[in-house]
Amino acid sequence: EYMVPSVVVTLDRLPLTATGKLDRQALPAPEPEAAPVTRKVSRTTALEFVLCDVFADVLGVPEVGLEDNFFTLGGHSLMVVTLIARLKARGVKVSARDVFSAPTVAGLIAQMSLSSLRNSLSMLLPIRTQGTRPPLFCIHPGGGLSWCYMPLARFVPDDIPLYGLQPRGLDGTGALFGSIEEMAAGYIEQIRQLQPAGPYHLLGFSFGGAAAHEIAVQLEAAGEQVALVIMDTYPGAPEAEELPERDPETEIDEMAARVRGETAALFRDMPDETLRPVVRAALNNRQIRDRHEHRVFGQDLLIFVANNSRDSGFGRLQWEPYVRGSITEVIVDCDHSDLVLPETLGQVWAATEAWLARTA
Repeated sequence: EYMVPSVVVTLDRLPLTATGKLDRQALPAPEPEAAPVTRKVSRTTALEFVLCDVFADVLGVPEVGLEDNFFTLGGHSLMVVTLIARLKARGVKVSARDVFSAPTVAGLIAQMSLSSLRNSLSMLLPIRTQGTRPPLFCIHPGGGLSWCYMPLARFVPDDIPLYGLQPRGLDGTGALFGSIEEMAAGYIEQIRQLQPAGPYHLLGFSFGGAAAHEIAVQLEAAGEQVALVIMDTYPGAPEAEELPERDPETEIDEMAARVRGETAALFRDMPDETLRPVVRAALNNRQIRDRHEHRVFGQDLLIFVANNSRDSGFGRLQWEPYVRGSITEVIVDCDHSDLVLPETLGQVWAATEAWLARTA
């Protein structure tokens, strides 16, 4: 299939030189026809968004759907090399053989294995490694994966590096964190390897907001300046009543089955040895969140509040006992889970950038 021309240009006659040979420079540049996108990028997984985004970037087209063929849209063998390199920079490893055998985003995802995703399951997820300004460190939500932050690369200026932080154990190796305090200390080790001194910029959505707050507390105790941004996260008292203990493996089985039934093809097709560690980490995050006691952060906070949370009475007031600096609240017209949709992340970054400029 990859040997079939992606574009055919019809000419009334071939341009010739004065000596009667083909004048290659006079040939019109072939332009791929605007093929209809079979399906717009949805919120199924951030990984799908990233692959579609990279496909479109390499091909020079506005948008690529999950079923759109790389070669039909104008791709060729030389572009495959660029595609592989750019996907690798976003934490996804594929081979030329993979692209030729499955030249669509859906096809690549369907054949991905633990080895192809290993770079995306480490504690540090590189979203964009280049840039001269302080990086933005994004802490994962309760599911443990920071893939949801990958669309930020479209909105955050190119001179700001972007990294996701993820728990140990997603790839089946390493012990899970025993507390949010331990998790924060582990993430600070990763952060300091990239940025030895502040100011530090932290962003956390949902569970990630609680972890980001603890990271900020620990960095502040070390004398660092921290800009803390959280998205729809609220402190709560630890569970006073212990729930009945359940067999951990049974709970993992049940949650893995729900994930396979409710989420995108990537998770439905994941082998157990890939999915179970991710589920195990997600369950652990829920447990350590229930036990966590928030401490006080002395600097400023920016909080994004989804409409459904505001309607339930949540907002900046819940954070006032745990923040001594000023608290800026931004209401976003969406549901909780929609805060990490690509279009919403664009709004989040615009407000964050303005807030950082005011507080610098």
